[in-house]
Amino acid sequence: MVDHPPPADEIAVATIAAATPVDPSNSLPAKQKQIVSALAPLPKAGFDLAWRVLWILAVVTILLLAYVAAEEFWTYPHYFNNVYHALASTAATPPAPDNAAAVANYEKIVAASKSAVETVGARQKESREFALQIAQLILLNLFLPVLTALLGYIFGTTRDKDTASTDKNGN
Repeated sequence: MVDHPPPADEIAVATIAAATPVDPSNSLPAKQKQIVSALAPLPKAGFDLAWRVLWILAVVTILLLAYVAAEEFWTYPHYFNNVYHALASTAATPPAPDNAAAVANYEKIVAASKSAVETVGARQKESREFALQIAQLILLNLFLPVLTALLGYIFGTTRDKDTASTDKNGN
């Protein structure tokens, strides 16, 4: 019978095990093992609340982006397309220059189309400003300060706890 060499994975595991005689879980000093611990109930509640605020921030941001995308890529191109087709159909058949009433009517239609384009452009600008104002109001003025306060509380409480435990140990 021929002896086959062990697979490369087994050799690698055996080599690593032989090269590291110390168990990493037991090699940390006692002081470092105490750093990683479960949060107290009150900071844990603050941590959970901070996660919920982050989720609300994410959802509001996604909804605002969806609103802006719908306005920019669906609503206004549709309006501009309608105005363009109305203007193109009007311009396709210009009136005879000797018919003054038809020329005046033609100029009114062109002016109305230009006015419609300007109105849609102004409405698009207003919509962008509205989305920006809502984003500033909700995200920056409401949720961001709340999130900052919660995170400051969590990290402040955790740091005070760590400094109190090191003071008791005499370090």
